Amino acid sequence: MENFEFHAPRELADVYALLDEHEYDARLIAGGTSLVTFMKQQLVQPDHLIHLGKVSALRGVDIIDGELVVKALTTYRELETHPLVLEQAPQIAEVLGHVATIRIRESATIGGGLSQGDSAQDGPGLWLLLNARVVLSSSSGQREVAIGDFFEDYFTTVTEPNELLTEIRIPLPPANAGFAYSKFLPRSEDDYAAVSAAALVTISKDGKIESARLTLGSVAPTPIRADTDSLVGQPTDTPLIDTVAESLRERVDPLDDVRGSAAYKTDMAVVFARRTLQLAIERAPR
Repeated sequence: MENFEFHAPRELADVYALLDEHEYDARLIAGGTSLVTFMKQQLVQPDHLIHLGKVSALRGVDIIDGELVVKALTTYRELETHPLVLEQAPQIAEVLGHVATIRIRESATIGGGLSQGDSAQDGPGLWLLLNARVVLSSSSGQREVAIGDFFEDYFTTVTEPNELLTEIRIPLPPANAGFAYSKFLPRSEDDYAAVSAAALVTISKDGKIESARLTLGSVAPTPIRADTDSLVGQPTDTPLIDTVAESLRERVDPLDDVRGSAAYKTDMAVVFARRTLQLAIERAPR
């Protein structure tokens, strides 16, 4: 790593001032599980490193107006085990329990993971499935951005150089929804997935699909939301499930890497989309 100047502000106002002063020459750090690796590989070489660990305003989990509000410094492990999450949004706990190892989840933060802009992580597809929004803050004020608009490309988000992600707002999922999450790990259990899929489905009293959401991660520069409108009003064994899964061949754009070829990942995206959607339907209360 190259030399850098380290800052440890305690107030958000001080963070904003540092970002305004240094802009592209500064990087924010919290748990550091991704950024430190990038710095060691010399993929990122900031002149100024702004540590957020002492900023108490960036900590906390609450439910406000029917939404789970998660501050940026909340760790994956804190969110995975939080009583409000386990009671109101257990889907989140289920997915975060699949992230790497407990040691990583104890350090990695929700805001840091999102700011990395990496669709191969477990979070982006989940947040997209739940219609979450992020709050970006700066000395000029705040703005909300839907997750679907937040990711732009590989490791690229809409965050401006003088902004930081301060919280994520997640509408509580329907209590009667069936949920499923799965990912394909061709290597170790703590590796990034070659493909991940998440689905949320509700079933009407007459046994028809009332609503359906399906998202994929790791198979494109950004997380993908499948078009599931055709499933609404259909019986739970509809062959349109296969049609929805197959349509993703035209949507995914994976890379060749150590986890598999692009063609193989495309096939797995279809398989895991179908499997995850069917499992969510099976789990949905009737």
